[in-house]
Amino acid sequence: MIDNTSNGTPNGDAKPQRDERGLFLPGNTVSRGHPSPHTKKIAGLRAELFRAIDAEKWREVILAMHKEAVGVWDAIEGKWAARPNVRAAEWLADRLIGKPVEAGAEDRLKRIEEALGLSNELDPEYLASILESARREGDDGESGDNAG
Repeated sequence: MIDNTSNGTPNGDAKPQRDERGLFLPGNTVSRGHPSPHTKKIAGLRAELFRAIDAEKWREVILAMHKEAVGVWDAIEGKWAARPNVRAAEWLADRLIGKPVEAGAEDRLKRIEEALGLSNELDPEYLASILESARREGDDGESGDNAG
């Protein structure tokens, strides 16, 4: 049993294992999560892959993916000998410039407001009247639903 009062380990070590909410902290020794039983095997396979694929072989892979991505145009025949491969182009782009990042919440909110025809500009006089009304009524910032 963990001594929750000292936030330490069962044997009284000084290193805290849990935060103020009782959740385990990173690096704790009490609960290490649920590691995969295949972790060591995967690490061994990755190590073997790194030994087998040196920089020159990786360069060959990249050049092959580039050729696949752009396709091969036969100028004599006037047609594609091999059409461009979109998946190969995506693979290259992900590694060269990174995966696309989703727009932030602020951008999404702005697009929604524009789609609904709403303006996010605040009228200073209207805002001042709301603040003055709240001050007169002694509003402490709580909504009516939570007051009580």
